[in-house]
Amino acid sequence: MDKARFFLCLGLMTASVHAWSSSLQELYDEAMASDPRIIGAESEAAIFQARERGSLGRLLPQAGIGAQGTRTKRDTSTVLGDFAEYYNGERYYFSASQALYDKSKWEGFRSAGKEAEQYLKRYEEMLSVVALDLVEKYTQVLAAEDNHEFVSAERKAAQEQLNLIKARYDRKLASITDLLAVEARTDVLISQELDAQNTVYIAREMLSEVLGRDVNEPLAPLKTGVTPAVQVGLLEDWINKGLAENDGLVSQRLAVKAASTRVKEATGQRHPTVGLTVSAQKSDIGYENAQTPPSDTYVAAVNFNLPLYSGGQVSAMVSEAQARLRLAEQEYQQSERALRRGVREAYLNTSSAQERVAATRKALESAEKSYEAQQKGFKYGTVTVVDVLDASQTLYEARRDHRKAFYDLMLESLTLDQVAGQFTPNKISDLNSWLEDSGATEQ
Repeated sequence: MDKARFFLCLGLMTASVHAWSSSLQELYDEAMASDPRIIGAESEAAIFQARERGSLGRLLPQAGIGAQGTRTKRDTSTVLGDFAEYYNGERYYFSASQALYDKSKWEGFRSAGKEAEQYLKRYEEMLSVVALDLVEKYTQVLAAEDNHEFVSAERKAAQEQLNLIKARYDRKLASITDLLAVEARTDVLISQELDAQNTVYIAREMLSEVLGRDVNEPLAPLKTGVTPAVQVGLLEDWINKGLAENDGLVSQRLAVKAASTRVKEATGQRHPTVGLTVSAQKSDIGYENAQTPPSDTYVAAVNFNLPLYSGGQVSAMVSEAQARLRLAEQEYQQSERALRRGVREAYLNTSSAQERVAATRKALESAEKSYEAQQKGFKYGTVTVVDVLDASQTLYEARRDHRKAFYDLMLESLTLDQVAGQFTPNKISDLNSWLEDSGATEQ
């Protein structure tokens, strides 16, 4: 073991003696505030909201003011000689315009609104994706630590059996085959214990990646005797919820609407435009900056424009918009199919995990009774030490499987909520109630 790993082990052992444990709820709150995927999705949504405001601005009145000051020198040649004349000029003006009919701008505004909604839904989807990722990594750490705990306990039990067999072998009360079998099992468990410890390190590194910091503190473990209440219901209901409320699918649906509106925006370039312009000017500058008497000018104009030919630009824009619409429609169809499969898979996994919780509980009870019976049988010489080791291995596997069934149920039930568009922060609170209260822990 290198020095870095040694000091990490020492730090974890020291922290486990007296440390503050982190609950799932606390790490969820931390992730929601700092995860770059969420911040990036929020920024992306803000970009398209700004674009929507910009598109609206194109439909609103446009107004401006200006001023001009001139200094003019005028040279004049006559029969009497050359003359130079200097004079100043001033011009002040105000203008305002309002589009009365501009289909392209209007459809562009509508499309921008759909895109803003689309990316807002993507942001909301990312909230649930990060939550699901966090729960997955959190339960992976708990499962890895449980596995290490059980392998260590099994290795200690095997070590005790080895010491007992050695003592019996020295007194000629045990065979060499029993001694070698226990030694072999102990060596295997030592190797498995090292692998289990390494798995804990890797699982914690993956959780650290989600949170953006080293997660060395203890995590709130699963409560003893917790009875989860997960309402599965009917598969068809979950599919209908997903089709209607899954944020990712709703985002794709909005993308199709936005693409459809982009087609109308492009074809709107062929429509006439009508606009109103009003202006006011005060000036004493005439043609070619000639000095004129001060005058006030007020103009109101209705402008009509009908495009006739633009070199094929509009046709190209329409073709591109139509192709993008077809692409968006196919991506939506693909997403809908994937969602149906995802809902079915999550539904079946949740139901299976719920059944495994009950099944593994019964298997654990049977394994405990079997192990006790094998220990008594070995004491009275009716079974071999190999039988005891096999019963011990079965017991620890049953304990591991029982814990793993709870973690699978936590993850799969959250996955079902996420893919069906039913995720809320309350779901994290519900899952957090399955765990021990966080706080100062002494071990």
